[in-house]
Amino acid sequence: MSASDCARLRRNSTFLSGSPAFRFVLAIGIVNLFADMTYEGAASINGPFLGTLGANAAAVSIVAGVGEFLGYLAVLAACVLASISSYAITSA
Repeated sequence: MSASDCARLRRNSTFLSGSPAFRFVLAIGIVNLFADMTYEGAASINGPFLGTLGANAAAVSIVAGVGEFLGYLAVLAACVLASISSYAITSA
């Protein structure tokens, strides 16, 4: 890598780090990281929590399965709504 390549990379990295758009995307990414960690952490203790309430393994699996199904059903409904609305993104 030549000296001019290094200078160009240094100049571009300085431009991106000072950009408000870059900082916004970085902030949203960090927020998403913590939200995902919270969600996955909470989802991982659902079974043991239901077990402390006296639920057996079948009840825990049914509750978890129905919850996942409802989540996927909501995603499907949102996709159908997006595809029939004017907000759908079409490829050129």
